[in-house]
Order: sequence, then structure tokens, then C-alpha cells
Amino acid sequence: MYTLLGAVRHLADLGVMHRDIKPTNFLYDTETSTGLLIDFGLSELERDQKGNPRKHPNNDQVKKIIQLQRQVKIQNRTGTKGYMPPEALFNFNQQTSAVDVWACGVIFLSFLA
Repeated sequence: MYTLLGAVRHLADLGVMHRDIKPTNFLYDTETSTGLLIDFGLSELERDQKGNPRKHPNNDQVKKIIQLQRQVKIQNRTGTKGYMPPEALFNFNQQTSAVDVWACGVIFLSFLA
């Protein structure tokens, strides 16, 4: 869990939401204690109400990604139902990387159960 949460924090620092965190999208090597978050097919950049990036708005790569997301109308796509937070289930417009933290909580709960 520590390694998974570290990956989620790194993405959040960059302003990226993975949006599909689940056990099959996290590879962990017990021998080296390293993890790898995979499958970024539903990922998005966090945006404010005006559609501008929340973090690193002046970065050229971030600007290109936002423009691409606007062109193909990518917004608040959903992931795996069992790991989605209420704001994603109800299609709330202003989502943040908290959606990934929720999914981590569901994974942790399944470990405990």
C-alpha cells in the first residue's frame, strides 16, 4: 500500500488522475519491494472550472495534453465500478486526484477483509 500511495502522490503532484486504480493495474515485485502503476488509458489532467490545468499550467507539454483532451472531448471518463468514488459515479464535473485515493482505500479495505 505504501508503494501504491507513493505512486498516487507522485501523479497528484504532477496534476494527473489515473482514474482506474485497481489491483490488476498495479504490479508489485516482492523481491525488490518496487511497484509499477500501469494502464493509463483513462488518465486525465486535473482541470479547474474553466478547463485549465490545475498544476503546471505554463508547461508546454501540459498545454498540448489539455488541447488534445478538448479536441477529443475527454472529460471524467469512468474506471472500474467497484473502485470508483461517488463523485465519479455521479459524474461530478470537478474531480481531483482524490478519485485515486478512494480506489486505494477500496484496495486496502479488501486486504483487511
